[in-house]
Amino acid sequence: MMVRLLKFKYKCVENQLGFIPDMYRLFIKYNLLQYIVNLIELGSFPSKIVWNNVVSQNIHKTEQLKWLERISNDSDFNFFKLIHPVIKLHKAWIIAKRYPDLRVASKYIIDLCAVVRIEVEQLLCEKCGKLFSNVLEHILYSCDFVLDYRNEMWRDIININPIWFSVYMDSLSSLEFTATLLSCDTKYELDGDEFSIVFSKLCVQNVYNTYEKSENESGDESDSESEIDDFNVELPDDNFPTLGHCFAHTLQLVVKDGLKDTSNSLKTVISKAANIVKFVRKSVNASDILENEKRLQSDNATRWNSQIIMIRSILAVPEEKLAKTGASVQLSPYERKLLKELCSILKPFEDATIMVQKDKSVSASLVVPIYMGLTHQINELSVTYNNKMVQTLKLSLEKRLGDSMSDDNFLLAAMLDPTIKLRWCNSSDSMEMENKLLLNAKKYISSIHVDSESCDTDDSSPQKKSRTDSPASGILSFMTPKKKRIRHLSGDPAKLEVNQYFMEPCIENNPLGFWESNEHNYPILASMAKRFLAILASSAPVERLFSIAGKIFCPDRCRLSDNTFHKLIMIKCNSDF
Repeated sequence: MMVRLLKFKYKCVENQLGFIPDMYRLFIKYNLLQYIVNLIELGSFPSKIVWNNVVSQNIHKTEQLKWLERISNDSDFNFFKLIHPVIKLHKAWIIAKRYPDLRVASKYIIDLCAVVRIEVEQLLCEKCGKLFSNVLEHILYSCDFVLDYRNEMWRDIININPIWFSVYMDSLSSLEFTATLLSCDTKYELDGDEFSIVFSKLCVQNVYNTYEKSENESGDESDSESEIDDFNVELPDDNFPTLGHCFAHTLQLVVKDGLKDTSNSLKTVISKAANIVKFVRKSVNASDILENEKRLQSDNATRWNSQIIMIRSILAVPEEKLAKTGASVQLSPYERKLLKELCSILKPFEDATIMVQKDKSVSASLVVPIYMGLTHQINELSVTYNNKMVQTLKLSLEKRLGDSMSDDNFLLAAMLDPTIKLRWCNSSDSMEMENKLLLNAKKYISSIHVDSESCDTDDSSPQKKSRTDSPASGILSFMTPKKKRIRHLSGDPAKLEVNQYFMEPCIENNPLGFWESNEHNYPILASMAKRFLAILASSAPVERLFSIAGKIFCPDRCRLSDNTFHKLIMIKCNSDF
């Protein structure tokens, strides 16, 4: 390892993989590389105790200098320097440990220290009418709205011996006084550690109570009543359809049911595969042996398909190379067959999960076809070792997702998707589904203006070039092209639209683009498509949005305003448009 470090230092290797680059950066950052060089060149290295002390001191010294440089050069930390002049444990944590009932208040004080800042322009306090530039300084020192709480705090300060301490606190400026309370510490030398703990506890209790008083209580009840009245807004009667359970999560539960009911031998093989991955990812020699192979992927508890990805990555490595890694456990040919069959069984579920988790395409229309596709593929499976698991998947799929076949939202969404239409139906159900769409279309006629001439489809529509009735592939391979329908003329606008819509062949992609360009041809169906195709079959896009928001609104950006935060989210999530 030492030789690899030096090779990387002197650029003897073009592409150094593994943890060596990270170690080198750490040694440089904390000024420790010279010790490694001395070990290679002179054969001398400190003892374990000395080395631990050297590492601790260098890390502390580097971080201390970095911290001091940051708070000295950034004006945002001018007030923070008064509260926390050196790196040390905040006294509020000591109070939280000694007095468990004050843990919430202690954490509240520490959070206040992180967000406090001095405003450029003075602001007006709505509670007392005074101007202020630092909200905490104003509340703890001069706001009349919390005068009773501040008087109680001063009585507690006076009761701390000696009396000169209260004189010292009174002599502090408003900023110094506020910083002393927030730090829960004082430069005044109190008589003994016990008085210091009493003062820290006093600060935690009084700052928390005073600030909570100013935040939670309002001086004018009429304002709060008017704010409540603002929320009494009448919602429209024609609300958009709502989503029940997350389809992707339900698929995950189906797979978990199947994996839970597998044989003990398969569970042992999966555990063995996970141990091999852990060994290879930790071993330098094993990583070198598999350097030319794709990196082995580890599994995690939150995503079931991570197990399939892990197994697939192991099976992609030749058996001879895995044996050379020196792992304590190895996969036999029989066990590799077990894992290959497991991947083939769960591959349709993995594809289905990926399909419904997309956030820039229609997903509600895929629920019914995916359910039928999964049912079709499971029935067509020919397995040798995992028959029990397949039977459990069949039962769980019908139990958890069978209701989707009777959900009008998903049925209408599938029919209104011009890439699918009725391709998922058999000949006996097609007429029933068409009548269902027709009945729902008639309900929308009253809400929109329909021109009788608008139902005549323009043959020069730009979508005509992309029309196709080619067979679907993958999980939707069970869907077959429909025969060309005969056009039936009728005076009913809804019936005309439905008949004309199903008479045209399915398009290849972009269902939303189809409705955008054909809204004048199908005004009724386009209105329905806006509602039913907008349904999200999975909560994954929303969870993805929260992940993005968490990365943007991090503790290092505590001054980020709500307006800027909203704009950054908008830019990040709509960068492709």
